[in-house]
Amino acid sequence: MARTIRVGFAKVKLVLKMDEIDYVLTQAPPHIPPDQTATQEEITAYEKHVKDDSRGKCYLLASMKDELLKQHEDMDDCASILLHLKELYGEATRSLRYNTICELVNTKMTRRTPVNQHGLKIISLVEKLEKLDAPFNVEVQ
Repeated sequence: MARTIRVGFAKVKLVLKMDEIDYVLTQAPPHIPPDQTATQEEITAYEKHVKDDSRGKCYLLASMKDELLKQHEDMDDCASILLHLKELYGEATRSLRYNTICELVNTKMTRRTPVNQHGLKIISLVEKLEKLDAPFNVEVQ
């Protein structure tokens, strides 16, 4: 995950652990409530899990920037939010950003090719980096 996301997640995980509800990060609550044949213990466990997950979701959402908050506020549970964050900022994304930066830095114009073709390639790589949440600094562009 991106460094700021990892740091924020570590803080939220610490708070969840302190509240003894860090299990909600890996276990989504059941989507179907217990039926009429369920014991009182099962009903209580279900209600506790739903309450803990709601609390954990609030902690996660409160720690996010506005853009991420809008993307995740309608998600069902903490485990889903965490999975989506890992998809967005996981190791694969990091290596893709690294490879794109390497390609951009090492791109050279070949002989007898139009300048606009080279420019388009550079622009497409910069746009790809922006989509990967690794935009170039204004001074560099």
